[in-house]
Amino acid sequence: MLAKTQFPDVNILQLAFFGPFIGALARSAGGVISDKFGGVRVTLINFVFMALFTALLFLTLPGSGSGSFIAFYLVFMGLFLTAGLGSGSTFQMIAVIFRQITIYRVKLRGGSDAQAQREAVTDTAAALGFISAIGAVGGFFIPKAFWFFSGVDRLAGWRHENLSGVLHRLRTGDLAGLWSP
Repeated sequence: MLAKTQFPDVNILQLAFFGPFIGALARSAGGVISDKFGGVRVTLINFVFMALFTALLFLTLPGSGSGSFIAFYLVFMGLFLTAGLGSGSTFQMIAVIFRQITIYRVKLRGGSDAQAQREAVTDTAAALGFISAIGAVGGFFIPKAFWFFSGVDRLAGWRHENLSGVLHRLRTGDLAGLWSP
């Protein structure tokens, strides 16, 4: 949606699938890297890179100067890459943390090592499944919210701008009338 409003001459539909594809591939890599270097360390470094890519994104948008779609696209691919790496490292941390907590809890109440391992496997799997389900729900409702708010002014005739228009006004500093009725 952002590419469509900021770079209307570019047909983004031909290129849009690369981002989720890169993110999906990077998720596995994020888990492997986290197994080697630790999930907390990888997640922290990943968030720093996500912040850098987000800051760089504003420099690629058209404004007083001319924006660059190629730079915009490459920065977004970097964001998708870091999102995938972060997802893999976060899931690695969840598995390690839930396993440790469950083993500690079972041993505290006097359970055996075998019982602790069995419960750790089932509790970790349940936690990962539940967290994945929440992520899937978010993956449904967030695009629906974008769709709804992008068409509110057309559907109801309200004087509200769509999300990309508000973001553009915030970026350019044109806030006149943004919050007035």
